[in-house]
Amino acid sequence: MKAFKRAWLHFPIAKKTRSFTMLVIIVIALAVTFNLIINSLSLTSLGGMVRAASACTIAQEAMGEEVDALTKYVRQPRPGSRQALARAIAKTEKAISALPSDYEDIGPERYGRTWRVLNTYGEYAKYRDQIVTLTEREDGDIQLFYKISEMQGYISRYLQDLTCIPLAIADWFRYLLGVDDKGQKFECSDDPLLADLQAALADVVWNDPESYKGQLLGILSNKAVFGSDLVELGLAEKIEGMFKEMLAGEGSVRETLHKYAG
Repeated sequence: MKAFKRAWLHFPIAKKTRSFTMLVIIVIALAVTFNLIINSLSLTSLGGMVRAASACTIAQEAMGEEVDALTKYVRQPRPGSRQALARAIAKTEKAISALPSDYEDIGPERYGRTWRVLNTYGEYAKYRDQIVTLTEREDGDIQLFYKISEMQGYISRYLQDLTCIPLAIADWFRYLLGVDDKGQKFECSDDPLLADLQAALADVVWNDPESYKGQLLGILSNKAVFGSDLVELGLAEKIEGMFKEMLAGEGSVRETLHKYAG
């Protein structure tokens, strides 16, 4: 045990980051289902996992925009709302098709989950297009609206199943504050870069989400830490949002993990 501790203390921060991130991912996965462990570990590297998470995040955001655009069009079927919906659909289709789907690269569990997204979106699109092409509304159309709304919910949940990396990274940043979920201080594991990282987060205050003002961005863009520029990949906003939720006070870490990981 002492030998392990000495070795850990001499690990560079980049290796600790990867190790800690992977550990958190596994813990989150255990809280959901054992299948998610296989899903998370099936990618060959943290860089690959980050890129996959980025693709899933983009798809989630695109799907949200499509849902909003379709709702507006149903309420006000005008040329402008129809064009906005067409743009949103094109964006979602591009994002969905860009999801990592190579069986050899992502493994059986993640492949199965990705296939579920692709298949469900294809079915949903058929019902969506029926609404878009309607020239007159009839009483029976309300059931079609309900069906579409139900399938939108399925797709959003399936995409969420594919995204746990941002949550793990947000939790790691929360750990660096050295304050547990009850507001009690603790010592973080020693590391040559720990002081620099904590200095970057010095103005972030537990129990005060508004104290966060972009302090993570410099670290998120550091390829030496994560193997990729997470700002460039579009993950920063999601990580920042989760991190801020974890600053809300006692129990906020647990609540955030439950919200995003089930």
